[in-house]
Amino acid sequence: MLACARTCDSSITDAPTVIRRVVLPSQQDPGEGACMTEPLAPEDFPGPPGLPFLGNVRAIDLSQPIESLMSLARQYGPIFKLTTPGGISVVVSGVDLVSEICDDARFDKVITAGLSILAEGPVDAGLFTAHTDDPMWARAHGLLMAPFSMQAMRDYMPAMIDIADQLMNKWDRLNPDEEIDVPADMTRLTLDTIALCGFGYRFNSFYRETPHPFVQAMVRVLDEAQTRTPPAADPDPAQDQCTAPVRRGSGLYGQLGG
Repeated sequence: MLACARTCDSSITDAPTVIRRVVLPSQQDPGEGACMTEPLAPEDFPGPPGLPFLGNVRAIDLSQPIESLMSLARQYGPIFKLTTPGGISVVVSGVDLVSEICDDARFDKVITAGLSILAEGPVDAGLFTAHTDDPMWARAHGLLMAPFSMQAMRDYMPAMIDIADQLMNKWDRLNPDEEIDVPADMTRLTLDTIALCGFGYRFNSFYRETPHPFVQAMVRVLDEAQTRTPPAADPDPAQDQCTAPVRRGSGLYGQLGG
């Protein structure tokens, strides 16, 4: 049973969640609600066998990363490890365990990889880039409480339905043999909903051939932050040659190894 840990990278879900450090209680229970700090080494968790230098890079199907993680969870259990050139990460799956590690009374987020670059540059103390004890984030959090209240969510519903209808209309216009790029359309749906509900502005992504200039600029900033992320220290040149292609690959491994 998990007692406490340091970070959680996802919301409650059935899909596996990557965490950075797991802490378990000692054999002598200190009492209800207590949280020990004796870490369980990531090496102690089960996981797929890895290749020299590359680790479990080939264990994940880049075209179906979530399905790959779910398959590994069925094989190795609800808590398992993945080894990448950036180190070892622990994956937790299942509603009960993910709900527990998302308990912010015992968990905290850690700002790493591209997020740390954003925090030092254009974003500063934002939702995903601020440390929990940052006073600027505490002030911003207070300002955001009203726009995210239950009544505010009800008021946003017409705008949310408006954008969802645009997505449905786009799909309705497709021919039966045409493919749907679901991830891209979900991104359009998300960004357009946030822009309209939060700022009263329409990106009109479902009526454009290319993304809105603001969206293009935002993507460039995120890509640049990821590009500037310092690579993990390599013990020898051979490993550096092996890890270079991975750093240029999918962002999934940046998350796993970050």
